[in-house]
Amino acid sequence: KARARALEGADGGATRMEVVVGVDLEPRGRGCGDQYGLMVLRAKADPGSRRDQALDRCWRWAACHDHSHRLLVAAGACLINDVRALQAPGALAAAAEAGAGVCLMHMRGEPRTMQVDPQYRSVVDDVRTDLRARIAACEAAGIPRERICVDPGIGFGKRPEHNLALLAALDRLADPAIPVLVGVSRKSLLGIITGRPTGERLAGSVALAALSVMRGAAIVRAHDVAATVDAVKVASALRRAAAGGSG
Repeated sequence: KARARALEGADGGATRMEVVVGVDLEPRGRGCGDQYGLMVLRAKADPGSRRDQALDRCWRWAACHDHSHRLLVAAGACLINDVRALQAPGALAAAAEAGAGVCLMHMRGEPRTMQVDPQYRSVVDDVRTDLRARIAACEAAGIPRERICVDPGIGFGKRPEHNLALLAALDRLADPAIPVLVGVSRKSLLGIITGRPTGERLAGSVALAALSVMRGAAIVRAHDVAATVDAVKVASALRRAAAGGSG
């Protein structure tokens, strides 16, 4: 399945507007309890290549501890997507040593309780402050900015109104030099908006991916890769036109 999605066109030449293969978020075990950890790999592989083999090997490994980070990078992963933003003991040092890119995801609370009455003073300001603190921690640990991207953590300790406020303010969440990754594919927010079950959220997922790019997302995590690639290319072209660039 990972290879099939890769061959659908993920990371298909859309400059910094990249689609990366994602997986359904669910508890994985492997010593992580109910932590929702996953590894995101840029789907740039050729069949039979070392990275393509890594896609197969690492597809459902949880990336929530330092040893997981090291093993996954050794297997060919090039981006560590950590739902705890490298706050677990040893995670910062392991990521710095690994040399891979890192995605710092925002999560308020713990997976078991994060959706129980999440509160923010100002969700955009609070998430931006938290992400900037984690960026600073990464830099202090020896991870340069060019290896960092951030994820506002849509659906992780946020109400629907929090998620929408963050998506509307993606261009304000980090330093302009740090890409923002968004994962909205098939999420419950789309179910709330459209009334559709998980398996019927393709149109909503693709629309929100394109709108996220228009609002400043540089990386989109998607299940339905081919459709999302097309939508991202269109949104990227329109964003360039709005900025005065050539098509």
